[in-house]
Amino acid sequence: MSKARRLLEAMAIVRRKKTLTAGELARDLGVSRRTALRYLQELSELGIPLASGPGRFGGFELIRENALPPVTFSVDEAVALYFVARSLASYRDLPFEADAARAVERLYDELPVRARGRVDALQDRFEFRVGRDPAPSPLLAPLLEAAVDGRVLAIRYRSARGTESRVIQPVGIYAENGRWFCPAYSFEREAMRLFRVDRVLDVKGSDIPAREDVRALTLDSYYQAYVHARAEFVDLHVKLTAEGVRRVAWGEGLTIHPDGSGEIRSRIEVANIPFFGRRFAMLAEDAIVWEPESLRRYIGQLALRLTALYP
Repeated sequence: MSKARRLLEAMAIVRRKKTLTAGELARDLGVSRRTALRYLQELSELGIPLASGPGRFGGFELIRENALPPVTFSVDEAVALYFVARSLASYRDLPFEADAARAVERLYDELPVRARGRVDALQDRFEFRVGRDPAPSPLLAPLLEAAVDGRVLAIRYRSARGTESRVIQPVGIYAENGRWFCPAYSFEREAMRLFRVDRVLDVKGSDIPAREDVRALTLDSYYQAYVHARAEFVDLHVKLTAEGVRRVAWGEGLTIHPDGSGEIRSRIEVANIPFFGRRFAMLAEDAIVWEPESLRRYIGQLALRLTALYP
């Protein structure tokens, strides 16, 4: 077996066992204790964080579990990772903002000169934007940590009724249209509720025991159980001109005809009628809604309001 393969095997053993002696590593690898010590020294020089214990029977311990060994990327992979991380800058707040910024800076500094030149050129040609929420969301991190750990929090929340105290058990956080949201179990309401993170004013720990059924939820299972399953849906049928097809940006349910025109046949939530009403109204005569009737009425009422404002 080559020395490189031996080192990789030694690295795997160290990471798996966390603590071991040179003699144990020698037996696992089938080498002498002196060779095992040399492998440990070389792993340490490669960046594997090892600490040695004192005494005849002292062993070696893997420290700083959050530190990674050196990872090799191709230039294209490193450039892709750089722009994936940079895309997060569109959000005003992130639960790991400082770490992301440091990681991006370190990755850029480690790029070869030619790759850095390509990154500089791409930055003038590529940008990822989302609608930026004007309200800050500084409490993303404690809400996300509570969701991961399954903990209960006492929060102060600004609702339509004013500032209230709530006890919640977060499921997770997600971003939509530039805003952050936190689905959580409300102990006051004894039901799942959706909280806007920018309206969370303060977060503290709570002594109330966590609910295991909430702890078991993921964002996907929350959506399936509490949103999708309980939502009311209606059929959607929209006829599009060729220009409408070009502008609509629709996925599943869009059919394009040979002449370039098309139609959408899909299903939408009743609660989203206002959203789709404004969206199709912007397309004017290039998108004619045939059903549902509630969506047609909404667009008609919107047109009347606009006519009153702009006669």
